[in-house]
Amino acid sequence: MSSSVVVFTTPGCPYCKRAKQALSEQKVPYQEVDVSVNTELRAALKEATGERTVPQVYAKGALHNSSDRSVAAAQAQQLLSANTITLVSDKQPSADEVAAVFDDEAHSYAMRSEAVRAVPWGAALNTHFWWGPAAARPAEVVAEELRGRILALYDKHLSADGRAVSYAALKQDPEFWEYVDATAELQRVDLSPLSRESLMAFAINLYNALVIHALVVHGPQQYNSTTGRVGFFQKASKYNIGGYDYVLDDLENGILRGNSPAASTIGMLLKLPWLSKGPFKAGDPRAQHVVRPLDPRIHFALVCGAKSCPPIKLYSAATLEEGLAAAADTFCASDVEVDTAAKKVRLSKIFSWYFPDFGADKAARLRFLLPHLPGDKQASLQQLLAADPAAKGISVEHKPYDWTINAAE
Repeated sequence: MSSSVVVFTTPGCPYCKRAKQALSEQKVPYQEVDVSVNTELRAALKEATGERTVPQVYAKGALHNSSDRSVAAAQAQQLLSANTITLVSDKQPSADEVAAVFDDEAHSYAMRSEAVRAVPWGAALNTHFWWGPAAARPAEVVAEELRGRILALYDKHLSADGRAVSYAALKQDPEFWEYVDATAELQRVDLSPLSRESLMAFAINLYNALVIHALVVHGPQQYNSTTGRVGFFQKASKYNIGGYDYVLDDLENGILRGNSPAASTIGMLLKLPWLSKGPFKAGDPRAQHVVRPLDPRIHFALVCGAKSCPPIKLYSAATLEEGLAAAADTFCASDVEVDTAAKKVRLSKIFSWYFPDFGADKAARLRFLLPHLPGDKQASLQQLLAADPAAKGISVEHKPYDWTINAAE
């Protein structure tokens, strides 16, 4: 490679964005390489570093890993003097790599249509015209193409520090409206052939895409209040999939959590989940397509549009285990705090809202964290649990959730 600096990046990765910004500010030229589409390269990096998370920084042949992903840019600046740096980032596929251009009859029909793009509150966002006459492509193909499109748009309009996206600019981008037209194909997809892993990847990718779509169409003001957020997740953000409407809560609690009660239900609020039921009632045909058993790591992959949410990524059935493991490692490394002296563990509010997903009791939920923590935090938590296996003397505190929308001014 011509450049002495090589950066492995992905659209939508805020840590990659900040690292690249640091290099640019120092006027250091670099070349980008995508590791997401190269399984062998990812495996080699994992074997060499022992980590699934990123960034991984090389300087003069030496490895400089940081368990705190937020310091990526500062670390890059510190190592610039080495003059031979490789920044390795957990890159997702680009839109061109993921979204092949399909020119079949149904797709051509969709892209030629003169769709009405303004949709009323509560209407499915992909029913501005009806898909036909041809059948839809396989569900996972459609979902990955849509996710690739929205991820490329997200990266295009992401701020330099990787922390905010301009939803106003997205709304003015013709490529966004091409994405909107493409979502109509979801009306005809068949979920029946999907394996558990394919269904998980499908629902995760659509959830994250639907959040962005709804924020552009309805505006980020929906996040200004608890009532607004409830309406956003339970009414306004909706896709028609296979002939049935799914709001964000249906994708999360219905499909991905095996038809479990939402965090806002009475049972979950009272810590008595058996008092409440999932969104799919008896006889609901959507209940035929749910993920069981649920994988709690989905909570680190779903991006709700708030600042406390994890970074946005693309998932596929083939690399789902790798992707969820990396998402869990990244989230726990930055959001879990262990104070051995005070015998206290501080966690994201996510662990409180969805407490049954992470274990039957406090001790089990703390042990869930262990494989996803960096060495120092893992050792500290192991020390606490070794002295108190039932975790009766370990206090758990849940940090306030920052619902501030991740929108650029």
